[in-house]
Amino acid sequence: MIKIYNSESIPKKYLMDFLKQEDTLNEGSFLAFEDKKHIKYAMEIKRDLWEESIIGVPVYKLNFYGDLKKLSANFLRSALNNFIKENNKIYILTRISTNNVPLVTNLQEIGFKTIEILVELAVTSKKMAPISNKNISFRNARNKDIPLLLTFIAGRVYSRYYMDPLLGINYEKKAYKLWLKNAVEGNENIIVATSSGKVIGFCS
Repeated sequence: MIKIYNSESIPKKYLMDFLKQEDTLNEGSFLAFEDKKHIKYAMEIKRDLWEESIIGVPVYKLNFYGDLKKLSANFLRSALNNFIKENNKIYILTRISTNNVPLVTNLQEIGFKTIEILVELAVTSKKMAPISNKNISFRNARNKDIPLLLTFIAGRVYSRYYMDPLLGINYEKKAYKLWLKNAVEGNENIIVATSSGKVIGFCS
């Protein structure tokens, strides 16, 4: 039998079993699992307010814990159907490693679509290639840069909003405009490249 509890109402016996695998559970989220003596795996259903500000409907993000090889499509289907009965007209997303083929397959089986595949790259500062153009300089982005930075993105960045058949380019534009505004005003690392006093690109 599948149980779904709000993070504040999970019986202590289940919560302690869960915390042996993961040290924290996000406040206000839900936890779905099969009601057995010990929890082998669990699915957290967490509200995502950032995505809601872009998409305009309640958005929930899935996180998975435990022995995911034993997590079946039937469990996913049953748990999400039970959750959706109480929360209809919602958008559900998850981000998982492509190495977890069984979980990817099970999610696709119940209707999830693969939107994007990310590649994670890394380099140390000692191995970084030197700047070839000495006329380029760098500084933190400013509020007045935002309109220009948006023109660099428009029509050139194929984000998951653009690639998602349920969303599209209007959501992509809204997402990047809001992201840039929040990042610049929040003093996050948005670095612009300039040449002869003109902004020619940026990165985050």
